[in-house]
Amino acid sequence: MQRLCLLAAVGVTRHKSKELSRKQSQQLELLESELRKEIRDGFAELQMDKLDVVDSFGTVPFLDYKHFALRTFFPENRDANDKNESLTALDALICNKSFLVTV
Repeated sequence: MQRLCLLAAVGVTRHKSKELSRKQSQQLELLESELRKEIRDGFAELQMDKLDVVDSFGTVPFLDYKHFALRTFFPENRDANDKNESLTALDALICNKSFLVTV
């Protein structure tokens, strides 16, 4: 009698374990599916934003080297004199061979 109860308990436990595992797999698959959909939607939205920018400007916005370097290396500087001095200092560093070797 005890063996029969033990076998029934083991059988029920196995069944519930398999059922729980199946439910978790389904939930994980659902979450992955939702994540893939969100990524696809976000990518499509970014593509549309890119097209809107190109349509409004006629081309992709482009900065010449001087303005690109200014905005990249010195974003907080607003004064034109400071920018020219900063660019001169950057040019001196780039032309300095020992600086380039150590970097």
